[in-house]
Amino acid sequence: MKKSLALISMAFLVINLQAKETDFSVDEYTISVEPAQVSPEIDGIINESEWKNAYTFDNFWDHWPSDSTLSEYQTEVKITYDEEFIYLAVKMNDNSSDKIIQTLKRDSENEYWNSDAFAVVIDPINSKSNGYIFGLNAGGAQFDGLIAVEGSHNSIDPNWDNIWYSDISIAEDHWDIEMAIPFSSLKYNSNKEWGINFIRNDMKRNIYSTWTRFPMNFQGIDLGHTGSVIFKSLPNSSSKKFVIIPSTLGSVERDNEEGIPTTSSGNFGLDSKIAISSSLNLDLTVNPDFSQVEVDQQVTNLSRFNPYFPEKRNFFLENSDLFSNLGSRESRPIFTRKIGLKDGENVPIIMGARLSGNITENTRIGFMDIQTGQKGDITAENYAIASVQQKVLDRSSIKTFFVNRQTVNNSQFVSNDYNRVGGIEFNYLSKDGKVLGSALYHNSFSPEKYTSSGFYSAGASYNSRKIYGSLFLFQMDRNYIADVGFTPRLYNYDSERDTTFRLGYKELFSRQLIKFYPKNGILNMYRFGGITRLFYNTANNLTEYELIGDVFLQFKGRSWLYARYYFSMVDLPFPTKIIDSDNSLPAQRYDYNGFFTRFRTSPNRKISGFLFGGYGSFFNGTRLTVGTSVNYRIQPWGNFSVDYQLNKVELAEGYGSQDLHLLGTKTEISFSKKLFWTTFLQYNTQAENFNINSRIQWRYKPMSDIYFVVTNNYNSYDFSQKDLMFVLKLNYWLNV
Repeated sequence: MKKSLALISMAFLVINLQAKETDFSVDEYTISVEPAQVSPEIDGIINESEWKNAYTFDNFWDHWPSDSTLSEYQTEVKITYDEEFIYLAVKMNDNSSDKIIQTLKRDSENEYWNSDAFAVVIDPINSKSNGYIFGLNAGGAQFDGLIAVEGSHNSIDPNWDNIWYSDISIAEDHWDIEMAIPFSSLKYNSNKEWGINFIRNDMKRNIYSTWTRFPMNFQGIDLGHTGSVIFKSLPNSSSKKFVIIPSTLGSVERDNEEGIPTTSSGNFGLDSKIAISSSLNLDLTVNPDFSQVEVDQQVTNLSRFNPYFPEKRNFFLENSDLFSNLGSRESRPIFTRKIGLKDGENVPIIMGARLSGNITENTRIGFMDIQTGQKGDITAENYAIASVQQKVLDRSSIKTFFVNRQTVNNSQFVSNDYNRVGGIEFNYLSKDGKVLGSALYHNSFSPEKYTSSGFYSAGASYNSRKIYGSLFLFQMDRNYIADVGFTPRLYNYDSERDTTFRLGYKELFSRQLIKFYPKNGILNMYRFGGITRLFYNTANNLTEYELIGDVFLQFKGRSWLYARYYFSMVDLPFPTKIIDSDNSLPAQRYDYNGFFTRFRTSPNRKISGFLFGGYGSFFNGTRLTVGTSVNYRIQPWGNFSVDYQLNKVELAEGYGSQDLHLLGTKTEISFSKKLFWTTFLQYNTQAENFNINSRIQWRYKPMSDIYFVVTNNYNSYDFSQKDLMFVLKLNYWLNV
C-alpha cells in the first residue's frame, strides 16, 4: 500500500509538471526618479507645485478577481525623494466618497487587507527574497511589515515597526494619500535599482490591483514580480544613525496558585538600533520586557503534539527570516520563542545583541546572542545563533546556520550542559516563481555524543495558474535534539509511564491541485486537490498516514467554501491520552475517517465571519466539531468578535468522553489613530482556564507608547482566581 500511494503521488506530480497551460508573460516595469526640488509636505493634499518634478505613472492592472484587464478606476502614483525620505503621492480614482474602513489601529493585518487601502512593496537590495511593505487604509491607519519568501510563498511579519509619515484626504470622485518613508528605515546598499510594486485594495468592488501584471496564483506582495525603481543617487548614510528606546515599567501581581501574595515591582529597560551601514544593523537590548505583547489565541489541541505559536516580541523580528525560515514548516531548528521560556515558565532576559543585514548585494548575515537570568531552580543560559544566506542564480540561496545553547553558572559556561545544532540548506526558486526545489541537512550535538542525530529533507513543487504539485521527503533521527527549535513530532508521550520518548521518523508529503477560473457565474475560482502524508519509523514500517481529498470554491463577493474528506491511520507507539480519561488508549493501530467543511462570508459586510463543522471516527470512537466566528464592525472605530468551538469526543467504553469548549471574545476600540483599547476574553475547558487580557495603548508620538495591561486568569470549572497582574509601561523612541 505504501509503495502504491507513493507511486500515485509521484505520477500525479509528473502529470502536473507536464501539463500545458495558457499563461501570459510579465512585461518590464521600470521607473527612473529624480530628487525633489522641494520636499513635499505630508498632509494628504497633493500640491502640484511640490510634486511637479516627480515621476508619474498609472495603468494599474486588476490582480483579483481577474488578472487580465486594466483597472476601471485607475490609480495614479507620483514618486520622488531627497536625502532623508522616499515620497509617494497617490490619487485613487473612484465614483464614491464612501469607503470600507475596518479599523484605525496600526498593523491590523486582516483588517488592512479588507479595507480600502494602498501599499508599496519595496525590495531595496533587489534580491527578490526579502523586503518591506508600507500601507495606509482610507482611515489613515498605517500598516507596515517585513516580507520574506518562504518556499514559493511570500509572508508578511506585521510585528516589525518603524517610523514613517503619511496622511490622507477623501473627495467625491477620488481619494489621495501622501507617504514619506525614511531611508533610515530600510536596509540597502549602493545598488540604485530597487524592486518595487504597488497594491490597491478597492473593497467596494472586491478588487485588488497592482502596478505590474502577473498571474493571480501569486500574491500581490510577491517579490518575484516587482518592477524596478532607479534612483539618480542614494544617500551615502542616514543622518539618524542611532535609535535609543528607553522604557520603564511598573507592575502589581498576585499568584494564588503558588501562594504568592500581592507584590509590586519596577523595571527599567533599554533598546538601541545602530546602523553599522545602510544595509547592516546592530540591535541591543538590556532588561527587555514584553508584557505589552498581545496574548496568543488559545486553541483546542486534540493531536499528540504541541501546537505552534508565532513570535511576537519586537527584538526578535527584524530580519527574522534569517532565523525562522530554516528547516520545514513543522520542524524548525531555530524557534526564538524558546528563548526566555523554560519548562513552561517565563525566564528574564538580561541582555541581547543582534547583528543582521546584507554585507554584500548577495550575502546576508544574522548573528544573535541572548543571555537569560536565573529564576528559582532554573539556571541562567546563553543562546548564540549565527545564520548566513548566500544568493545564487536568480532567486535561489544557500543557507548555513549554527545554534548554541549553553548553561551559565557564576558567569562561567558549564562545559557539559549544552545543545548545538548546525546545518546547510539549498533552496531553488525559478525566476518566474513556478518551480521550487529544496534540500537540507542539519545535525545536532550534545554531551552524549550521539552518532545518529540528523535531519534531512529534499523535494520540489510546481505552481502555475492552473495546477500545483509537490513532493517532499523528510527524515529526522531520534537524537536530533534542538533545544532552541520546534520539533514536536519527535517527542512522543507515554501516558502510563508519564515519560516522553524521542522517536525518529520519515515522512513523505505530496499535494496536488487543479484550478479553474470560470468567466461567468457566481464563482471566481474553484479547485480540486489531494494531500498524501505518509509516516514511517526508522525500520521503514508505515506508522501513520493521512489521505485527503478537498474542494475549494471562491465566490466573486470574496466569500468561500472549503470541504474535505479524509482517511487516517495511526499506529500508536505508546499508551496515550487524547482527552481527560481514567484509561489511556492502548498502543495499537487505529483507522478512522471523516469530513470537515468551513464557510466564510464576505469580510466587507458589517457582520461577517466563519461557520465550520466536521464529523468522523476518531481513534476507537467519534469526534464532532462545530464552531463559528462572528465579527461586528462599527466603522471605523470598533470591531467586536465572538469565536466559539465545540469538540465532542466520544471514545469506546472505558476510554472516556469529553465536551471541549473554546470560547473567545475580542473587543477592539480605536478612539483615534493614536489611542486603542483591546480586550480578550478566552474560556478554554481543555486548559481549564478563563483568561482576561485588556490593554490600552496610547501612541503619544511616533513609535513611543504608554501601555496599561490587565491580565487575569481563573479556573474554568469554578472561576476561582489563579493570578492577577497590572502593568504600566512607557517607552520613548529617540533618534540620535
